[in-house]
Amino acid sequence: MKANHNTPSPPSSSRQSARLRAAGIIVLALGLAGAALVYCMGTPAEDYSDDPFTAQAYKKELRDTEVNFGKTGLIVNDLWADLGRPSTQAVLISASAILAAAGCFYFARLLDQDLTK
Repeated sequence: MKANHNTPSPPSSSRQSARLRAAGIIVLALGLAGAALVYCMGTPAEDYSDDPFTAQAYKKELRDTEVNFGKTGLIVNDLWADLGRPSTQAVLISASAILAAAGCFYFARLLDQDLTK
């Protein structure tokens, strides 16, 4: 029996750039679809603006946070509350997908430029 001892050749640069473009398209499509799903399926924040007791408790909580942690504590508190919203999560997912896809397209373009040299 004959054994084939040929080592597989590495994929060519054009093949690698095509794979990177395909990966970029897939990442972009899945990221945008996931962001849309998170936005549509997410539960909106409850509105307690009509309840005076809740508004008073919220003001007290903000004041306590400011006294204990300063302005930075207020910023972190607001950021943490914003991260729980589906719209903010969808924007973050979309931005991450766009950046990852842009990286794939950029490196694919670099590989194509190497081929033309």
